[in-house]
Amino acid sequence: SCVLLPPVRAPAAQLRQGAGAAEDVVDARCESFPFIPPFFECFFSGGGQFVEFAATTLIRVDPVGTQEFLAFHAVKGEGAFLNGSLITVSRRASVAEGILGFDVGGMDLRALQAFKLIQALWPGMQSVRIMGSACLGLAYAAAGRVDIYFHHTLAPWDVAAGLLLVHEAGGEVMDRHGGPASLESTGLVASSPRLLEEFVRLTRGQEWYTVE
Repeated sequence: SCVLLPPVRAPAAQLRQGAGAAEDVVDARCESFPFIPPFFECFFSGGGQFVEFAATTLIRVDPVGTQEFLAFHAVKGEGAFLNGSLITVSRRASVAEGILGFDVGGMDLRALQAFKLIQALWPGMQSVRIMGSACLGLAYAAAGRVDIYFHHTLAPWDVAAGLLLVHEAGGEVMDRHGGPASLESTGLVASSPRLLEEFVRLTRGQEWYTVE
């Protein structure tokens, strides 16, 4: 059975020094949605701004109670994998063909702007999913289980594993200012280079990129 544990997060300074682990729990209401697990862990190692190894392990529970263990991992320069098989970011040709994953953090002005960004795209996508965690959202973006993922309330432990997973899966991760995302980024968008370029073009001028 799946055991739900309280969140355990390493200090940001420790993550920048080279090693860390984070555990998180997705709201139990997510259990009723396919592909969204209630429990997962993220591990990573490296130094400074550079993560060289990353792993995200999780248990997916479907509506009838069947469990699936998913182990994502990436090694710098060697690719990204799910249960030992090589993964890549989405190969869809356009945002209109894709599923968008995102998170809002607290229900504040930034969250409102995230929903307004979705509204600006509507109905130009297949569906939208709130993932429950950046760690989870980035892992799913790396595997193409969501085509684009974005979030705006982040700490280093939220993204340390996911940044490497997405990059090694052939994707790109951009911060809200248009530069490459890093451990210091407080907001990001992750996808394939093609979809990321289109997403930014379609949402240019949205306050989500600038609201503090």
